[in-house]
Parts: sequence; structure tokens; C-alpha cells
Amino acid sequence: MKTIFSPDQLLHAPTKEISDGKLVPANEIPSRAEIVLEHIKKAQFGEVLAPNDFSLDPILKVHDADYVTFLLDFWQLWLAEGRTEEEVFPFVWPVHGLRHDIVPDQIDGKLGFYSFDAGTPMGAHTWTAARKSAETALTGADLLLSGDNSAFALCRPPGHHAHRRSMALLLPEQCRNRSPASARSGRGQGHDF
Repeated sequence: MKTIFSPDQLLHAPTKEISDGKLVPANEIPSRAEIVLEHIKKAQFGEVLAPNDFSLDPILKVHDADYVTFLLDFWQLWLAEGRTEEEVFPFVWPVHGLRHDIVPDQIDGKLGFYSFDAGTPMGAHTWTAARKSAETALTGADLLLSGDNSAFALCRPPGHHAHRRSMALLLPEQCRNRSPASARSGRGQGHDF
């Protein structure tokens, strides 16, 4: 079995997350992927491949362009406002009953607009890691669509918490098959998050 993984996926390395209203040590950390990769190599499951490069087109099939642009530009926007924190959590969100179609100008407003809880931190390398994770999933899908019997896309950050226009930390029963790889295969269409 071919495994797809990029070391760039380890660049998103949060140290904290918010769980049950408390700031606690992060669970979704690089070592999780490193442990899996180590066991794959030790068990000699097959070769480990780097993901192919893809345009944003398959990502834009499952995520709105303004959300993707926010992820891409987030860190520069953060720094441009003179912010120095290395891990960033949303703390304000659009108010229910008021308009949800206007993206705020201020970075804290944008952060809340494109998330729906405070569990997921962002940092300087979140976009790089997330994009490489999406390319990992897409490469796995391409391998399967081209005839491989199996492929393991070791995606980190996992991305299964992302919605069409937001990010969050979800409970497993809330997750759906809504990834760039599902768009590539034609699956995942029609789910509206």
C-alpha cells in the first residue's frame, strides 16, 4: 500500500487547544502523524510518497473562495495588525439573527466569521500544513482513481472538521465526507454545511 505524506504537514504545531472551556495541551499535534508514519515504515507497508502539487481548483470545489483566501492570508493579516501571539483562537462570532453575509474588516472579526468554535488554533504555518494535507488527500484519491487498490493519505491537520466556509473542532458524529479528495472523486457533492 502506498502512503502519502509531506513533512510540511507537521508545520501546524499548536501547543494548546480549548476543550470543555479550558485551555489545555493540544491533542492534534505533529507527533500523532510522526507515530503513525514510524509504524508504517517499521511494518514495511509500502513506499511513502510525497503528495503531488495541485491548483486550488479541487479545494475550491468544497470550500468557498473567500474562506480559502482568509486561510491563505491570515498570518500576514495578523502580523499587519501588530499582533504577536503565535497561536490564535477565535473569540467573537456573528450574532444569531443578524446578517451573516458581510465579512468583518478586523482580523478578530474575520477569525470568528470563518470559525464556529474556539477549539482550533491558527498559526504562522496553518495554511501551508492544511494545503499540503489537502494535496495528500487528493494524491490518494488520484492513486485510487488511476487503479491502485489501496492508498493511505496521512492527512494532518486532518481537515475533517472544516466546513464549506469555516473551521472548527467537531465531535465525530458531526463530521461528513467533505474533502477535496471527495470532490475529486465526485463524492461529497450536495452536502451543505
